[in-house]
Amino acid sequence: MAAKAPFETHHHITPVRTYVYTIVMLLVLMGLTVYVGVHPFDNTLLNQFIALAIAFAKATLVVLIFMGVRWSTQLTKFWAMLGFTWLTFFSVMAGDYAFRQYEPVQGWEPAGNSALPRSVGEYESQPIDPNSINVHPRQ
Repeated sequence: MAAKAPFETHHHITPVRTYVYTIVMLLVLMGLTVYVGVHPFDNTLLNQFIALAIAFAKATLVVLIFMGVRWSTQLTKFWAMLGFTWLTFFSVMAGDYAFRQYEPVQGWEPAGNSALPRSVGEYESQPIDPNSINVHPRQ
């Protein structure tokens, strides 16, 4: 009996009907996406969750079937899931960054188009606190 190589793998041959079923399912999900987009529900947040669920289902089908992760090793499945996890965390962080409200800090307001010091008349809507002005007398 011949010994197997330690990293010998087999090549999975996917039947054509699997690809046909996958394409039909992707077309059904695309039609559902269009329907949800044309006929929105009353709640915008519900629309977003439905659209994201459909997109997640389509991405999962593509990754599992067309990229062959379904028949791959455990390590490949781990890295594919880790990629989706990273994408989820990155999306949450980017959303937090994009929609966070910043506190205005004195001195961060946009400067005028001149290199000269700002005059009091430019910012009449904001009162100037005399204690915050750093003016040192000449010696």
